[in-house]
Amino acid sequence: MTIDDLPLCDQRIQEILKAFSATRSEFKERHPTLLRFMDLHDFRLTVEGTTDLNLYEITLYVKSEPSMNLVFTVNYNELNNLQKFLQLRFQMADEFFKEHASESQRQVFLYDEITEF
Repeated sequence: MTIDDLPLCDQRIQEILKAFSATRSEFKERHPTLLRFMDLHDFRLTVEGTTDLNLYEITLYVKSEPSMNLVFTVNYNELNNLQKFLQLRFQMADEFFKEHASESQRQVFLYDEITEF
């Protein structure tokens, strides 16, 4: 199940998706180089349920290099916390970027700026 397939009846997840969409445009303004880097590698964010109904698996999927996928498992209460969810999303991007970008590209990504969401 991807973000687009999540049940519409789950209001908490819908709120998260709206916040994620709004954040992307702000992220683009603050970090256009990183966003271009992410788009180039065809990043996708997915949220999936697990066999434990209280857990969700969040994956930052990198189409160009599947071995670089980053997976986080969070419980429903954490998923309900928009700020934490967004911080996880940026943490995933940050970890990938620090590991795979050049030093000059890394300097563009100022993580402190986006922890205020």
